[in-house]
Amino acid sequence: MTEADAEWRRLWRRILLTGVALIAAVAGLGALIGYFVAGLPGVWGALVGGGLTAAFVGISAAVMYLGRNWSVTMLAGGLGLGFALKVLLFMLVVPRLAAQETIYGPVAFFTIVAAVIGSTALEAMMFQKARIPYVDPDAGR
Repeated sequence: MTEADAEWRRLWRRILLTGVALIAAVAGLGALIGYFVAGLPGVWGALVGGGLTAAFVGISAAVMYLGRNWSVTMLAGGLGLGFALKVLLFMLVVPRLAAQETIYGPVAFFTIVAAVIGSTALEAMMFQKARIPYVDPDAGR
């Protein structure tokens, strides 16, 4: 395994661990707050937000995985497209949630907003902290 491969593996591990922590935080904290605000419909709203957090983290992880062999500029563009996809999902899901009576809309809305912001912050942190060499001298061996 080359040094670049090892760094990609470390980056993947960090993405997955922080992604799972983000999903747990958004779903858990949202469910707790939702329960105190609106009872069971608030919990359901927070769990929907937690599910979308998982989808958003999955989009981020997929872009980072697919971008492994891309240039830095292409990877940044891919992350931008991933953000646009998250916004599109947000715009499609929120109006449909507003029509549901079993889900408390404000809790769902704020957990989904936390999911979008959190997963985008996760992308930015991972992209900024990655120390993957541009040239891998061991690649030809």
